[in-house]
Amino acid sequence: MTELNVVLLLADTQRSFVYVKSLCDENLRVSRVIFYSEDTFAPKSGSTRTYKNFSKTDAVQKNNPPVKMFDYLNKITTNLIVINSSDVNSEAIFTQLQLIDEDLIVFSGYPGQIVKKPLLEVGIPFLHIHCGSLPRYKGSTTIYYELLETNQCAATAILLDEKIDSGRIVGHQFYPKPTRGTDIDFKFDPEIRANLLVKVLKSHYAGNLSFLTQNEKLYFVNTYYVIHPLLKHLAVYGEEGLEMLRSNLKS
Repeated sequence: MTELNVVLLLADTQRSFVYVKSLCDENLRVSRVIFYSEDTFAPKSGSTRTYKNFSKTDAVQKNNPPVKMFDYLNKITTNLIVINSSDVNSEAIFTQLQLIDEDLIVFSGYPGQIVKKPLLEVGIPFLHIHCGSLPRYKGSTTIYYELLETNQCAATAILLDEKIDSGRIVGHQFYPKPTRGTDIDFKFDPEIRANLLVKVLKSHYAGNLSFLTQNEKLYFVNTYYVIHPLLKHLAVYGEEGLEMLRSNLKS
């Protein structure tokens, strides 16, 4: 397996699980994983527990991280740090990041979380995969807004800065519209992010990662907020979906 000098900073989410599984499927290992959640086997709020050469038994006995994720974590790293906190900006996570010497942090947090200045200043870049074409589609649930306007999807890899979705771009990829019936939030979104993540990490390992500063002057830029359910339905099903809604309202 290819060994990457990279830290995964993971919240307990489906996206994090897909990231870990994708790295495993691509035979990529990382030097360290920091897993954070309020429902962990670190003993109390804000506490930290480190596992070296851990096994699935730890997850079964302690109940978390989820066993299905633990199977894959065990294949991609021998250094797991578990933090009992749901706040990425917690003192416990800040302390751990000050101790590491890897050259990249891959961030997969809880929805809506923003990495604040103290963490960004630890001296190691944070890699984030955004679902949407930047700088055009900033903010939340942008996959649906891009679907509505362009009938396609995209993911953008950026190095985080203090502004929302405005860091330097290190990767971008368009993807076909998901087929009908696909769970976009739980399946399609994390899978296209993971696909781009793997490509960017391979480029990083090969030493040919390129950087692009976002030029908002070239685009009509919006910051989007959580999409209304009606617009979400229209993004997924198009005009046919609108007719379905009309029929339901009449019945």
